[in-house]
This record gives sequence, structure tokens and C-alpha cells, in this order.
Amino acid sequence: NTSARVAIGLVIIDSHISHLLKKVDLCLVLTCSNLKKLEKRLQERKYSKKKVRENLDAEIFQICLNEAKENKQQIIVIDTAKRFSKEELVKKIKKFL
Repeated sequence: NTSARVAIGLVIIDSHISHLLKKVDLCLVLTCSNLKKLEKRLQERKYSKKKVRENLDAEIFQICLNEAKENKQQIIVIDTAKRFSKEELVKKIKKFL
């Protein structure tokens, strides 16, 4: 799933591919260190067993984070093992900025 949001000169790309983009100011990588919680979240979204496994593997091997590092992106990593409200997440991101 890929989506883009535009806000006054700002484009936010919400995707598993955003770390592959070459010209970005910031790459925000959301991780989940608790794999059991991540699995439960994905199952609650009604993901297929195959998609759950793919997402868990990507998390275990930190695919998005490693590719962003390889592309020398400026990276912020936030562990979502504890659920945040949207407001809390925005506050954390602003803190990094």
C-alpha cells in the first residue's frame, strides 16, 4: 500500500518503498521490536498468512532500515512496540525534527 500526502510544500510518502527514493529529506522508519505484537496487528488487519510472514521477515531482517542506510538517507527510527496515538507519534517525530 502506497499513499502520498501533500501539505504546503511538503510531500509525505507512506509506503514500504519510501526508503528507496533517492531525493528525500527524511526517511522515517517505523519498526516493531515485539514480533508477537506485530503479528497480532497484521492478523487484525486480515492480512493473509503469506503477507504476515513477509512482513515479519522484513522486520526481523530490518529490510527498510538497512536499505535506507545503504541509500544514505537521514533516518529517524521509531519502535512502535508500544502503541502510540497519532498525536503521540506526531509529537515524537517533531521532537526528532
